[in-house]
Amino acid sequence: MPIDPAALRSQQFRVVFRGYDVEEVDAFLDRLEEQLARPAEVPTAPEDDGPGGLPGRAVRTLLHAEQMAEQVLAEATAEATAVRTRAQEEAEAILADARARAAQLTAGAHLRSASEVDELVARGRRLRAELDRLEESERRCREELHGWLDAHGRLREPRPPAPAVPEPPARTPVQRDTPLPAVRRVVTTLPMSAVR
Repeated sequence: MPIDPAALRSQQFRVVFRGYDVEEVDAFLDRLEEQLARPAEVPTAPEDDGPGGLPGRAVRTLLHAEQMAEQVLAEATAEATAVRTRAQEEAEAILADARARAAQLTAGAHLRSASEVDELVARGRRLRAELDRLEESERRCREELHGWLDAHGRLREPRPPAPAVPEPPARTPVQRDTPLPAVRRVVTTLPMSAVR
């Protein structure tokens, strides 16, 4: 297919991710179109036929186009290499940053877990001390309760029976000189330590 200004104008390329800069390619094609549209700046001498029976001017134009294509290809390859290198550097920087962040998070988690363990150990000691205090309080309350029950148990022990009082004869008036059996009243209170 011959390359002429019209062919360059109608040529279209696919746009792909991380491909060539569309504006640069368009600008280059515009320059190439202009150069092909301009007449060659060589004197218009009778041209020799080149290989394959083509006029010399056509051969020179093709050679020039071939050189331009090689130059574009070299520039595109260099640009692709630069893009690839930048992408590689970016990826390495992102990876290094992620590794550093992961190391920070890991170190922070270890510090937090160590401080949480220390806090739990201290809390366990406080709970153990409180439990010991409560056990001691329970022991004292039991002792006081046993003492109280023992004291009340002695009060409830059976007494020897009172001597039988002979019944006075029905006609006999009640004598006031005879004492009545004693009634004993007991009032007890629990100590406050037993109520806790």
